[in-house]
Formats: sequence, structure tokens, C-alpha cells
Amino acid sequence: MLCFAFSATAQDTVITKYPNGKTSEMQVRRNGVTYTLVKYSANGRKKFKWNIDKRTLEGYLLIDHDDSLISGFIKQCPDRTEIQHYGEGKPFYSITHYQDNKIHGTFQGFDRDGVLNVQGQYDQGVRTGIWRYYRTDGIVESRLHLNGVTDHRGISITFTIIPVGITLLLLGMSALLMINSRSYRSWYTMISIVSIALFALAFFAALFPWYPYADVVNAFIIHYFLAVMGTLLAVTLLASVISLAWATRTGVRRWFSSVVVFVTIVLILYTIVVATLARNGLSSLII
Repeated sequence: MLCFAFSATAQDTVITKYPNGKTSEMQVRRNGVTYTLVKYSANGRKKFKWNIDKRTLEGYLLIDHDDSLISGFIKQCPDRTEIQHYGEGKPFYSITHYQDNKIHGTFQGFDRDGVLNVQGQYDQGVRTGIWRYYRTDGIVESRLHLNGVTDHRGISITFTIIPVGITLLLLGMSALLMINSRSYRSWYTMISIVSIALFALAFFAALFPWYPYADVVNAFIIHYFLAVMGTLLAVTLLASVISLAWATRTGVRRWFSSVVVFVTIVLILYTIVVATLARNGLSSLII
């Protein structure tokens, strides 16, 4: 369905006012049909404006799709671009494209200085593909959105997929080298000790006042180390289960594997709790 554009040349401007004398609406009409409208609040501030020819709706206060003037425009323009401002005379808050009244195409979000802070694609109202978040600390975080697989936050490529992938690669290489040159027991003992030691190091590092670098250290632990640590612990737990099941063949003592299984399960649960709190900005409650 296309937005109807009016090509008639007869044009006039109609202005209505509030009782206090301030402008309420300004409409530009062609042969009696409004194709541009600007709405003001009673204090004289611009609320929104739309233009049928350009298929654009701009909001200076929060766009209310239930507003009769806005809903009328939406009925005529199911394919449109909505531009939300932080306020009149202020930068964009977001630019959203619609197709058949569903968010579709490129979405852009901005901070109060007008600097781009998020960009991604929608497919008929669903986030899809790789979204990029431009963080205030200078890091550009990429998140992968898979329709029907991930939630609205997606999977972080920067803080999850890449760290996990590198960790698995290093673990695989170390396993090949050590098992071939020494033994499975040597490799298993190494990753067990390294995993637990790194976790302890990260825990005490988070408690230590790294002034003036506390924020940087804590951000590193939350964003990168949790993914690495979770991967290490998961691999260590899997290796421990294998060691318990085939203790004779692996040469690993059962009591050692049992202790490692218990410790890694506790640490994995702790890591899950910290990661969950970190997503909600509450990690300081536990580390």
C-alpha cells in the first residue's frame, strides 16, 4: 500500500489557535485536503509535524500513535519514516522506517548530543542481522539477532561470540599439544588449576580498589572475562565428567575429578548470577 501524494496546485494555509492566542495547528492544504500539518502545545512548543508528500512524521514530544491527527496520517502513509527528536530544536532521538505499518529497514538511535549510538535492521517489526552499539567508552559492540532464536537483546559478537571462540580455539590447541606430547591427565590437571585460579584472581581483582582504573577493570571483567571464564569452566566440567566416567583410561584420580566437578558447578552458577546481574546493571551487588 502506497502513501497517497496530492499533486493539485491550489494551496492554502489554515491556522487555528488556542484561547490564549498561541497557534494550535498549522495546516497546508491542496483543494481542501491537508498534506502538511504542524501541531503545537498550548505553551507554544511544537509537538509534531507530518508531511504526506515526504511520508515523514516528526515528533518533538513523544509520538503518540493514538492521537487522532497522527493516526489519520498513519492510515494514509503505512510506508513512512518517523523521526523522534529529544525536543524542539534538539537532536534526533531515533529514525525509524515503516513498511505497511511495521518497523522495517534501518533503525538509528542517537544520544543527546546527536551522536549515533545504535544502528541496525528490522524485518517486518523484528530485529535482524548485526546491530552496532556505539558505547560511551569508545567500544563498538556488535550484536547478532536471529529471528526466533534470540531475544530482543541478541547475542553479543564483541563480548560473547569472539571471546568464547578464541577461548575454545586456545583450549583445543592446548589439548592437542599436551595430550600428544604428555597425557590427558596433564592437560586436565592444567585446565582445572588454571580455571579455578583465574576465577579467584578475577574475584579478588573486582574487589580491589583499582583507582583511578576501577571502572575500566570492572568493565573488562564483566564484558570479556565472564564469557572466557564461563567457557573455561564449562570445558573443565565436561573434562571432569569424562575423567570420572573413564578414570582408568584417563589416569585421573576420582577424588580429584569429584572435587573439580563440585567446585566448577559452584563457580558456573556464580558466573551465571553475575552475568545476569551485569545485564541489569546490578553486578556491584555481588562482586
